[in-house]
Amino acid sequence: MDHVDKIQVGTFVPSRTILSLSGNTSSGSTSIKAGEYTVGALRNKNDWSLALYPGKLGRGAKTDSARVILLDSSFSNSEGTAHHSLFDLVPGHGKLEGKATLIWHFGNLYLAGALE
Repeated sequence: MDHVDKIQVGTFVPSRTILSLSGNTSSGSTSIKAGEYTVGALRNKNDWSLALYPGKLGRGAKTDSARVILLDSSFSNSEGTAHHSLFDLVPGHGKLEGKATLIWHFGNLYLAGALE
């Protein structure tokens, strides 16, 4: 978690997880085309947003911030502690109720992003 605290606002942090979409979808007002995406997070001033980046990113690959796709997200740091990165697709709750929701839980960071 010490590393996470040092990440600057506006930085996209990719995971090694790939989401493959067989059809077009959306997240809030954002359209997402079928294809493969690297799952990641974008550091905001007071929280995080779940995000996708087109294609598979190799270790240390540079990203273009204009290509980052922000998901309609919710963030919490009170969902318990995950000692390893956990990814899941679950039914949404709260503001994401009724939507397929991608979850990334690491340490005390819990990000949920809607895929409609």
